[in-house]
Amino acid sequence: MMTGSTFTRHREIAWRGGRTTSTSRLVAEESAIALTYNGSTHAVMMGTPADLEDFGVGFSLTEAIVGRASEIRSIELISNELGMEVRMWLDGDRAAALAARRRAISGPVGCGLCGIESLEQARRTPSRVGGPGIAFHARDLLNAMQALSPRSVLSSKDFSSPTAIMPAERSAG
Repeated sequence: MMTGSTFTRHREIAWRGGRTTSTSRLVAEESAIALTYNGSTHAVMMGTPADLEDFGVGFSLTEAIVGRASEIRSIELISNELGMEVRMWLDGDRAAALAARRRAISGPVGCGLCGIESLEQARRTPSRVGGPGIAFHARDLLNAMQALSPRSVLSSKDFSSPTAIMPAERSAG
């Protein structure tokens, strides 16, 4: 069960029937989430900041960091301006086993966060795209949106999520 608000309503100006109209839509909330064990960051990923204790336990079980949820001594949720930290403390044997098997993922793949080891790295300032003479016109944006719409699973819904836009491409890779 999701707790708290995981969507934000954003006001927008939409192009409908050849004219602009004021409207709004629900946008799924995502933030950087760091999973740490005994003080060391193990993984950082983007996710909906809800049910994070369950997420931490599920990740720990799926990645075989623990064999049972009871091997996680405690879980703390730490929020700051960069994102969320799911801080987990493991029993002694599991902590030693994890330290011996330090996870290494080569990136960038997927969303680009694989291999990131801190919330600071996940929230770095992006480099500027484009340059002098580069301009986008309303028609360019409308054409791009029209091309995406038939391929979007959520095109008929009142919300959007960047991870649900083009499932054919995601499953083909």
